[in-house]
Amino acid sequence: MYPEEIKKRIIKIIIREGITGLGKCTFDGYSSLREVIIPNRVITIPNKCFQNCKSLRSVDIPVSITGIEAYAFSGCNNLASITIPANVRIIGNYAFKDCKSLNEIVIPNGVSNMGIGTFSGCSSLINITLSGTIKEIASLMFHDCVSLTEITVPEGITSISDNAFSDCVSLKRINLPNTLKEIEPAAFWSCSSLKDINIPEGINAINDSVFQYCVGIKNINMPEGVMYIEKNAFQSCNVLTEIKIPNSVKIIGNSAFSGCISLRKVTMPKNLVTIKDSAFSLCNSLVEIIIPQGTKNIGASAFVCCTSLKKVTLPESIINISGSAFFGCTSLKEIIFKGTREQWKKIGYKTDIPVIFAIDTYTGSAL
Repeated sequence: MYPEEIKKRIIKIIIREGITGLGKCTFDGYSSLREVIIPNRVITIPNKCFQNCKSLRSVDIPVSITGIEAYAFSGCNNLASITIPANVRIIGNYAFKDCKSLNEIVIPNGVSNMGIGTFSGCSSLINITLSGTIKEIASLMFHDCVSLTEITVPEGITSISDNAFSDCVSLKRINLPNTLKEIEPAAFWSCSSLKDINIPEGINAINDSVFQYCVGIKNINMPEGVMYIEKNAFQSCNVLTEIKIPNSVKIIGNSAFSGCISLRKVTMPKNLVTIKDSAFSLCNSLVEIIIPQGTKNIGASAFVCCTSLKKVTLPESIINISGSAFFGCTSLKEIIFKGTREQWKKIGYKTDIPVIFAIDTYTGSAL
């Protein structure tokens, strides 16, 4: 629009009345621009319209605006506040990415669609009020919002997408709605200040890495109905001391609780079928494990280096135990098997740890 040397000098723009549209990248890189007044007939703020206007502090968005497109204000480092009008329906991908001075945002109820990474990297963002008319928190929407301490996800939202809140290192509390049906992989990855997690009914899987590296989590409440705990779901939740896994869970995935170094007690689910590789590896405080009847498989390194583990009880339903399942369990003194010697031989698990059989092979009586 202007030569580069002129663009760098402009500090205020008043767009004259009668203008109904703005072009893509119109003011991209106007590094000294501080204030913009947009007339009331403009309908859309297009892609990258104010991208990298690093001095921009104030934007008067008229009520006529219905859409804020992708990257519209991304990189506006000094934009401390902005009012989104009630007529806005769509906010595009990364629209406010890296607006590092933005500290509060209210999404009006008319907004029905918010794109990927809308507020990612907004490092001063503290207060967020979300629209009750959106159905999902999109991928990376609040990624790396390092000042955010609490958020309430409104009723009506059914999905929190991957990495939506990843690296929100100050986030202490998240209130999840009863309408929620899915939390996608890594949604809360490395939210190191989270303390308590209450997962609503309707969730049937704890997906990959959802709470991985949430090192401050002390309490996790999972509802009946969860069937799968996927890989790395709670890996390195360092201060978690106890977990009751819902009876509906059938599979505990690879490294699901690996590195939970304070975990002392695990209540296994009655419908468990498979414990996958490294599921409880490096759980140094775990003392005893009782695997329920019906469980068939224990994967490689499932309990590797659980150095405080003293007693393991296995059901007669077990058909496969990986050779490294209990490797490095230096305190393990006995394995209680609820079946017979013949059943144990068929499993083919070789160990120097004494195995106690709950049913005497020769008399058929319980010991």
